[in-house]
Parts: sequence; structure tokens; C-alpha cells
Amino acid sequence: MNKLKKLFSNYIRGKSTRDEKKIIDLWFEEKGKSLIDPVSNDEVEQFSQRIWNEFLIYEERTKTKRRWSPRILYGLVGTAAIILLLVLLDFPSERLNSGGHPERHATTEVTRQFVTDDNMKRITLADGSKIHMNKGTVIELRNGKFNAYTREVWLEEGEAFFEVVKDPGRPFIVHTPDGMNARVLGTSFNIKAYHQLESQVVSVKTGCVQVSNETGEKVLLDVNQKAIFHAATQQITAGLTDGTAAADWRSGLIVLEHVGMNELAFRLKQYYGVEVVNKAVSEEMEIYTSFHISTPLEHVVKNVANVFGVFYKIENNTIYFY
Repeated sequence: MNKLKKLFSNYIRGKSTRDEKKIIDLWFEEKGKSLIDPVSNDEVEQFSQRIWNEFLIYEERTKTKRRWSPRILYGLVGTAAIILLLVLLDFPSERLNSGGHPERHATTEVTRQFVTDDNMKRITLADGSKIHMNKGTVIELRNGKFNAYTREVWLEEGEAFFEVVKDPGRPFIVHTPDGMNARVLGTSFNIKAYHQLESQVVSVKTGCVQVSNETGEKVLLDVNQKAIFHAATQQITAGLTDGTAAADWRSGLIVLEHVGMNELAFRLKQYYGVEVVNKAVSEEMEIYTSFHISTPLEHVVKNVANVFGVFYKIENNTIYFY
């Protein structure tokens, strides 16, 4: 176990040797293909032997001059077995892609898909980074895109708060639909990317985040800054925000920061299951408010109507603003 801790400690701090990174890379690749079903000791041993054989082939090809003692060889094979066992026991609950979700990037095979419906979820990735997923969110991992050399994930739909483990040698990249990318080394930030909304928003709580689009435009964000990505025009605009408040949905507090009726209606449906019919509020009007999801619907709607200066009524699970 001490060897396991040392291997990952060096890896996280960027002090792994090339050989150690190769071992972890092979593990990552195998982990990305494996299921979370229980495995037998024989299966663990078979994997350990196979990954070590692959490493020996790699060593032969690179014609390394390094000499390994039998004791070290045995220790590394044992480490691989321990790693695999820990992964299969501790990896978070997930849903494998079965073709039910539309594939937007056909050139890269989806190996894992994490989905939330009416409940929030937190997952922990192999590098220790955590992703908090809001309702109606889809996170994907793709073949060869999360290993010892690269960390890339796809937020295909929804909203997520990322707590990224620092690794100067492996930037953490989040891809969203329509071509927005968020690139970090180690930080915490929120991304809102629901297809029902016209724009995607990146809000930074700690550290720095680089946001870019398909045209190559880049914006560097610091703490309490945000980037708004307009999918239709590929335009990125930066501004100030409250990075902590943007992620308060994790505790049930919904903060609506300068949003129009479209997003307000979306949030009310998301958390209260109601439809909104707007006959009075113009598209240009925005609201800054917040509510806890335990707040009675009538109270939330009354507050919104007062801010906009309109009337409202609630009938048959539908809210009318007039």
C-alpha cells in the first residue's frame, strides 16, 4: 500500500518518471474500458500480468537502459493489482452509454456516461477531481481522453461544478456542445450548459479558467469572473459574478443572476415541475433574485411578479404572468 501511495503521490505532484507515468497510463486506459461488476482474484491477477507485459513491450521498444530488480518488478505488478481492485470497489455509480443519448462527436467513442435525472449527484474521477452534477445533466468520458497524459471530459447537457485536482502536466479540459471549451490546471468552477437556454456560462470560484471557442477566441477568467458563450454567434463575453453563489445550487439555493423570463421559466419547471405562460414580461427585462428549492412555489412566484411589476395566477400546474 505504501508503494501505491508513493506512486500516486509522485504522479499528482508531477514527479513521476516516464516509466511510472506509462504504468498509470496503461491502468487508466484499462479502467476506462472495464465495468464496475465484482471481479475474481484470478481476473485481478490476469489484468496485473497483462498490464505488466504491455509495459515490458514498451520498455523493449524504447530500448531503455534502465535495469529493474526482480523485487521492484514484483512490487509494480502488485501495485497494478491493488489499483485495479480499489478502482472496481470504489468507482462511483454510473451509467454506460447504450446509444440512448445522441452522440455529437462521432469521432471519439464514449466509454462512460454519468446521468442525473431528478436528483443531483457527485462523482469522483480517477485523478481525484470531483464533479457535482445538477438535475438533468450528462457527463461523458471518451476513449483515450482521460489518462496519464490528458484529462478531458464532456458536459453534454446540464450544469456541473468542478473541483479539479492540480496537475501542471495535465490540463483539465471540459468540452460543451456547440464548441465551448474550459481549460484549467487546478481550480473550482461552475458551467451551465442546458440546451433550453440560449447561452452557456462559466463561473469561477477559485483559480483561473481559460474559456475558448471553435474560432480560437480565448478569455482568461479569474476568481468571481464569468464568461458567457453565445452558441449561435460563437461570441464570448466576460463579466463579474459571484463564483460561490453560482454553485450554491448544490445546497438547494438557486441564484438567478440577471436572467430573463426564459431561464426563469426553465428553473421553475426544473425545480417545481410547472409550466410558465408569459403574457406581460418583455424579453429584454431581467431579474436578480434567489430562492431555496424548499420555498413554497406561491412565495417564489409572488416575489417574481412583484419585481417585474406584473400580475400572476397559478392554475393546473401552470403559472400565468399577465
